[in-house]
Amino acid sequence: MKLYSFTNSDVFSKLRNNGRLDENTRKLLDKPSFTVCDAVTGENIGNLVDISTTGIMIVSEKPVTENDVYQLRMEFLHDILFNARCAWARDIGSGNYISGLEFSMIEPKDIETIEEAVNKFLAGE
Repeated sequence: MKLYSFTNSDVFSKLRNNGRLDENTRKLLDKPSFTVCDAVTGENIGNLVDISTTGIMIVSEKPVTENDVYQLRMEFLHDILFNARCAWARDIGSGNYISGLEFSMIEPKDIETIEEAVNKFLAGE
């Protein structure tokens, strides 16, 4: 499985290992990114941090509940609608949360779009 991270590996490592970031590292998450929204209400759920063909990681201002399934929408090269289960969630301080969501229902064409995009991003295109 290939993974593309919208943050540098140092940020990703700190988030996965201890869930805490210092202020300088936190600023790296403030850059523009892809927004993940509730497909029903349109509410912003969070911003994309990492993506693979099996799921996404988001950073958000509101906690995402572990094991809950969400109907989501993301503009990622084109509009992608999907259901995802929150596999894990962590409080990273300063009113921010990071969560890993596993795709539970997504169109095969959208998986192909993600895979193609990840391959292009990793190739530096």
